[in-house]
This record gives sequence, structure tokens and C-alpha cells, in this order.
Amino acid sequence: MENEPLALTINLLEHIDVAKALASVPRARILSFLKDSLMNINELAEKMALPQSTVATNVAILEKAGLVSTECTKGRKGIQKRCAAAFA
Repeated sequence: MENEPLALTINLLEHIDVAKALASVPRARILSFLKDSLMNINELAEKMALPQSTVATNVAILEKAGLVSTECTKGRKGIQKRCAAAFA
């Protein structure tokens, strides 16, 4: 699933924040995981073998660029941030 192509078309001059957000392998991988399903930060961190804080930082950058939407929900232990791709 992670190796399936993911295509986005943007005007770089109008959306430089999106271009900057995409200029990272971990962020591209996050988008690849989220294109088919919702995942929380912990699930992404486990799947990517990265620290939770690193994944949370990268998700925040993608969210700021409008590529990811997030929602905080009650989890088994506190609050969890659910993430979804913000594009079709």
C-alpha cells in the first residue's frame, strides 16, 4: 500500500507552503499511509519506526499546509489525535 503512487497537482507559486511540506520523505510517507485510512499519531509512529514526537511534528506541518486534517478524540489513555488525508 505504501508503494502505490500518490499524485497531487498544485501551482507551486500559489502554494509554496504545500511544496515545502512535501519536501520531506517522512511527510510523504505519512501522506501515503493516510490516503487510504485514518490513523492516530501512535499508529503512524509505530508503522514508520519513528518517535511519536517526530511524527506529531511532521503531521502538524502537513496540517498547516492543508494536506492533513486532524481530530482529537478520547482514547483508552487520554486524548488521541486522529489524522486523515485532506485530499481525494
